[in-house]
Amino acid sequence: SMSASNDRKIFLTEFTWDGLDYTGPNIVAETHEQAELICENLGCRVVGELTDVIVAEGRNETLH
Repeated sequence: SMSASNDRKIFLTEFTWDGLDYTGPNIVAETHEQAELICENLGCRVVGELTDVIVAEGRNETLH
């Protein structure tokens, strides 16, 4: 049987401070609604979901 932890997703957040938007913490939750509830407590908002993690090996270039 698959563990429930395999169903978790990573949600991207941001928050506003002094009129400027900043990247907030990444929230691990099973649903968007759950992430929103966590956000309410942290004072941030969900802006997206991290679906693919791409690791570029052997590259240390800065994209301009």
